Amino acid sequence: MLGRVASHGMGLALGGVGYSVLATFVTLFYLSRHWNGAALCLSAFAVSFITARLLFIHTIDRFGGFQVAMVCLSVEALG
Repeated sequence: MLGRVASHGMGLALGGVGYSVLATFVTLFYLSRHWNGAALCLSAFAVSFITARLLFIHTIDRFGGFQVAMVCLSVEALG
């Protein structure tokens, strides 16, 4: 059973890396520049993420999971 779900679980775990990195390094970057508003930056990211999820809810059904994953990873890598 573990072998059958391991690849999907790894994909789900790697999908959270972008948010984790952003949450960690944005706050450190704001701290190093003595800026206020790191929470606002994280909130803007969260709102953008939720909006994208709502707008593109049916893209996996239309184009397939692999194509959608490749586009998402490409956009994330560009960011």
